[in-house]
This record gives sequence, C-alpha cells and structure tokens, in this order.
Amino acid sequence: MKICVQLVLLFCLWVTVACDTTTTTTTGETTTDRNTELPVVEEETTAVSDEEGEGMMIIPTFSVKFDLSPEVKELLAGEEEMAIDVTIAGDAASAEGLVGKPFFNEEDYKVYLIQKEIIYDEEDLIVEIKGLQTSKEAYEALEDKNYEVAVQVYTNRKTAKTNLINSELLLISADQLEGSTHVIKVTKL
Repeated sequence: MKICVQLVLLFCLWVTVACDTTTTTTTGETTTDRNTELPVVEEETTAVSDEEGEGMMIIPTFSVKFDLSPEVKELLAGEEEMAIDVTIAGDAASAEGLVGKPFFNEEDYKVYLIQKEIIYDEEDLIVEIKGLQTSKEAYEALEDKNYEVAVQVYTNRKTAKTNLINSELLLISADQLEGSTHVIKVTKL
C-alpha cells in the first residue's frame, strides 16, 4: 500500500519578495542585505500533528533568489505562474512507532517535516521562507537532525499541460539554512 505523506504548516508561511542587494561570497553562496522593510504575502495553512498547537518547532528562516532567464521572465509576465516546491525531510532513525504517522513514508523510510507548494507569478524575486513549523515528534524521529531541504520550481501549467521551465534543484542541509540566501537558475525548456 503506497503511503502518500504530506505535512503542511500550523500557522503561516510568509513569502517575502524584495529587490535586495545581493553579494556573492567566495564559496559561491549569495547573501542578502535585509536593511529595508519587505512586503509580506501570507498564505493560510494547516498542520497535521497529534496535539494541535503543542509540540511544534520552527524551521530556521532562509531565502531563495530565482535567477530567471529573459525567456522565463517573458513567460511569467504573461498568464503563467511559477510553483515553488519546498520539501524538508530526512531518514528515519527507526520505523518503530512511526508506521501510520502522517509524516512517515514506509516506502522510502523518510520522515517528512514539511512539504509545501507555493504559487508565485513575479519576476526576479527573492522568496524569504520563515515561520515554518513542524511537529517535534517528527523531528525527534529523524536519524540525523541535520535534515535535508529541497527547493525546486516548475510552471503551474496554466498555459500548457507540461512544465515549461527548467531549474536547478536546491538541496541543502539544515546547518546551511538559517539567515542564508541560495540562488536557483531558471531557464525555459
């Protein structure tokens, strides 16, 4: 029996878009100057947990800058939207007591802390992802507390039945998250 696991958030996921000053470090990581007040877009979310509102922990804030090709900018200037997929997961320490839990997938033996899709139709954007909450029970079930964060983008398929863009997969560990900005290049297929 295939188990589809999808955790969503308890409170709000704030997606912030800004034209910030960015600097590239010697390691290739891009940092962002956050001296300006940024507009915030709120998304209503729900959570799956044993005790709603209790036993939750906050995932560190991080940002993703999308380096859009001119063709993608043109595509998004039209009717198409970009879907941003954020998955935060790690290997389970043990399956004992996890079978049937909404955050555990028996097939890949993973604990999914967060799986969220954000729809966006802006150009040249930086998305700040903060306020993500997950259950402490799910976090404690991880074999390695330095969980993985994956961010990928694709089109929302408003103008075509297939994805129209190609993007790099951002795959980082939790220790690379807090206060960081990571760049994803996006081109048209």
